[in-house]
Amino acid sequence: MSTLQRTLPPRPQLFTSWEEEADEHGVSWWELFVDLLLVLACSVLSDHLNDNLDGGGIFHFLVYFSIFLGGSHNYSYFNTRFTDLSLVHNLFLFMMMLGMAGMCINATGLEYIRAFSVCAAIQRMSQVFMELPIIFHIPKARRVVSVDITMMTISAAFCGAAGIVKDHDKSLALLASAAVFENFLIYGVYLSGIVQRNHMIPIHIDHSNERQGCVTMVVLGESIVSTILNYHERKRDPKARRDTDSDYLIAMGLSLLLLFGLGLLYYGVSPPRQLHAYRRSRPHGISFQILHLFLFWALLGMGTALKALMTAVFEDKHMDYTHAVLMFGSLTVIVATLIALRTLHYWGRTPLPTDTTTQKAIMLTWWATAFFQVLFTLSITIVAATIWKDAMTPFGILGLSIGAVNTMCLLEYGFIHLLASTGYEWPVDRVGSINETKKYGGINNAESQGLIQNS
Repeated sequence: MSTLQRTLPPRPQLFTSWEEEADEHGVSWWELFVDLLLVLACSVLSDHLNDNLDGGGIFHFLVYFSIFLGGSHNYSYFNTRFTDLSLVHNLFLFMMMLGMAGMCINATGLEYIRAFSVCAAIQRMSQVFMELPIIFHIPKARRVVSVDITMMTISAAFCGAAGIVKDHDKSLALLASAAVFENFLIYGVYLSGIVQRNHMIPIHIDHSNERQGCVTMVVLGESIVSTILNYHERKRDPKARRDTDSDYLIAMGLSLLLLFGLGLLYYGVSPPRQLHAYRRSRPHGISFQILHLFLFWALLGMGTALKALMTAVFEDKHMDYTHAVLMFGSLTVIVATLIALRTLHYWGRTPLPTDTTTQKAIMLTWWATAFFQVLFTLSITIVAATIWKDAMTPFGILGLSIGAVNTMCLLEYGFIHLLASTGYEWPVDRVGSINETKKYGGINNAESQGLIQNS
């Protein structure tokens, strides 16, 4: 939409429709700004988890990050369906970002939970007022947006109640209810059929997929940013050791290699756009959403473990037992989630009856190796928790993690290279018509744009 269409009052417009394929839609400037706030949130929550790695600290981390992510996703799903360049809309957008900034400031402990909760409620109510004009300006979106607004209002009510209650444990329970509601239960509303298909507004699939990738890079990038900042802080500390600087820099490079390998694995799982899980069915698309929440939890957990590892390197100490288990446990969840994402995209589509015997063998080995990777990382976690314990050096943990991740990268790229060398074509490349596409488990027509509806 041209910036010449800016107005004072709200003038929301549709980005997508059922009748035609959506135009290309990149990430907006303000979505990138929200990503910067999410980087800050990840850093604050990671530091808190690093200092409070027990049952209560982990629960605090899971709840708070889910609240941050829910608010961020609400804004993204507005942008993936609608656009509004009005001044009134931008004022509510400012209030939303102000609420998110306040959440970042007050996410450091339960003593600030009431302020955090109030800021979370402000963020969600700002999003409600951003969507409210759609009811009056876009009649065909009225029903589904009414459901969206109701869901966000309920979530805001939970957060607001958490800000009023004086007992910290009760406040945390209310926030946990809001997190579960907007990250899990809300999808049941749409799966229940409360909004019929002809009243739903299709999301922009490519934009939604790109947003998930951006958040993945945000969570990955926070770890290396914190590592660099911590190095500069320690350099300014006159009491800090100086004989471990070279070890710290080597460990920082290895940490980046580990995170880079995870990034390669994540994007290696992404299929051709016509075969994306969003285009298979609504349950596939919703599962894709939920799996990313587990992925983000695990990536940030690994980032927290890396902070502890870098501290151990700087102080020339062994890795703390609980952080080592967090490291390998997070890696196990990451690998399991990536395999689950691949399953959503490809299961039932590969191999096909028309594939050659060699192609089928490569594909089946590819699948078998993927599931073995989960068992391998789980085995490392169990061994770390029961046998190694106090014998884990930071470089030993880094070496084992990097070896596991980069072996997976090598296998992934190797199998795809072997398939390409046999002349293999993905199902979407063989399609000559929409009916053939559906036969192979993909959909490439405009109908696919609305197989999932999110708030």
